[in-house]
Amino acid sequence: MPELQGVFIRNLKRCRTEAGMTQFALAESSSMSPGYIAELESGRKLPSLDALERLASALGVSACRLLAEEAETMALARLRQPYLL
Repeated sequence: MPELQGVFIRNLKRCRTEAGMTQFALAESSSMSPGYIAELESGRKLPSLDALERLASALGVSACRLLAEEAETMALARLRQPYLL
């Protein structure tokens, strides 16, 4: 499995569980089938860019969040925080 695909799978599952969503709820929110969500999370399918954007929107995250390594995501979050003096 390519590295980026593994990152996507981990992030998709993590974001879905953090949002308190089941695969069925994510499928419904993103106008996809529950079977397709299961295939994405198992690595049997890869999302199109349109599907990636719909998943991100349903989860309330950016598409970049679904593709970024955890360390990169944490660094991006820190950059968005206001500087404390």
